[in-house]
Amino acid sequence: MQFERLGPYKIGKRLGHGGMGAVFEGVNVEAREPAAVKVLSPHLADDEGFRERFELEIETLKKLRHPNIVRMYGFGEEGGYLYYAMELVKGHSVEEELQLGRRFTWREVVQHSVKLLKALRHAHDHGVIHRDLKPANLLLADDGNEIKLTDFGIARLWANNRLNTCPPSKRLVIASRRKATCTAWAASCSPCSLADRRFAPRRCQRCWKSNDSKHRRRCRGL
Repeated sequence: MQFERLGPYKIGKRLGHGGMGAVFEGVNVEAREPAAVKVLSPHLADDEGFRERFELEIETLKKLRHPNIVRMYGFGEEGGYLYYAMELVKGHSVEEELQLGRRFTWREVVQHSVKLLKALRHAHDHGVIHRDLKPANLLLADDGNEIKLTDFGIARLWANNRLNTCPPSKRLVIASRRKATCTAWAASCSPCSLADRRFAPRRCQRCWKSNDSKHRRRCRGL
């Protein structure tokens, strides 16, 4: 698919593509601001449930303002295609860098990790969980000093849509795997954390995971 214009965005070259759709370089002709415009596959626009979740997710992500999170500008629909626009980062993903044979020094790993953790904390403070953290969603700027998180929530919406439309037998296998993962996570949490994780003290989680028997007995009394 090729476009000349999507809403206020003049579309340029294609930057990449995947299961969800394709990403193009664009410019907001009204604000004269560069952007990356992601156009979703046509079948997604036909799913009303997905459209509702998509719009809600974009509105939530627009609230995130952090130097290490790719900023979300907005979304729209043109010619039956759903699209959303985000900050254009000149550079490559960590996945691409690794495929090219790059090896990060321990200092680079520590510096980037600290930035990413601060970005995740900012997102969590706004009630947003990434759920698809991987090298392909970590963008490195050309100067090599900045790293940014991208694809918050959108990939999860697409994954959920695939689960809802796949055959029942396959859906059961996927759901079973998710349940097993959730069960393993819950087993590592303290009861007081599960009771109300917003107010669970950090020390409580540390003691529980370190097998503090006295603390475990106290927690079980909840």
